Amino acid sequence: ERMIMAWYDEAVFYHIYPLGLTGAPKENKDGVVVHRLEKLKAWIPHLKKLGINAIYIGPLFESSTHGYDTKDYRRVDSRLGDNNDFKEFVELAHDNGIKVVVDGVFNHTGRDFFAFQDILKNRSASPYCRWYKNISFDWSSPYNDGVGYEAWRGCYELVNLNPWEPAVREYIFDTIDMWIDEFDIDGIRLDCADCLEDFFIEEMSVLCCCICNSLTISTCSVVILFNWLGDSPLHRAKYSSVRFPPRTEQSWQDSAWYGDSWRYASVYFSVYRIPHKQKENGRSFLFTN
Repeated sequence: ERMIMAWYDEAVFYHIYPLGLTGAPKENKDGVVVHRLEKLKAWIPHLKKLGINAIYIGPLFESSTHGYDTKDYRRVDSRLGDNNDFKEFVELAHDNGIKVVVDGVFNHTGRDFFAFQDILKNRSASPYCRWYKNISFDWSSPYNDGVGYEAWRGCYELVNLNPWEPAVREYIFDTIDMWIDEFDIDGIRLDCADCLEDFFIEEMSVLCCCICNSLTISTCSVVILFNWLGDSPLHRAKYSSVRFPPRTEQSWQDSAWYGDSWRYASVYFSVYRIPHKQKENGRSFLFTN
């Protein structure tokens, strides 16, 4: 068997924060669908001119505010459009030789996510109490709703999921399956990768290989990108890099957050590969952080 380079070995990425770039409202108040993703299609020629052959886009799915407080993993944020809008965007990118990697915000959900809303309603009788870390009814979060829980870095709008609960892993893995099947994405950027348990990430990598094989693709080479995993087995895996184009004033503007005070500063990702054989004509699926 002849081993070949995966697409991400030579990929030049461009990061799009879609809520900001499309001028979406800061808050998702009414859930009305506005097809702002259409604006991004006009960027494809610009990206090709820059020599970009991969897009990292996200956060993308239904949320309450900034995108990381997820309300629904399986529906594109209504401020951006609907699932068909994103499917068309991915198709256009692929037609122009550009891969698409989306955000996987699997460390936490927002408080408006259905499982947490059920806890607020039914309290200890909720079947979702084990979906989150350290749910307690003996103290309250700063929201003063009688429920305590572990939050990402003390940000209580972000409720930490419990990947040790099988139902949580099943839900997330079914979500990934749906993303690959419906949108034909090429990879997932793992948000808060430093907070995710190694076994959870390893199971995700196996899942994506199985999905690719089930789609009559011979093999799948999955990579996981981390900067903060220390001396874990994943951190010690094979290293390569994912490159971003040099920063210019235009690219600072392109990746701007809401307002003028915050800009993305990352210029590359480190990639740690979990080895899987990749045959010619096989599909490579990327995990990043």
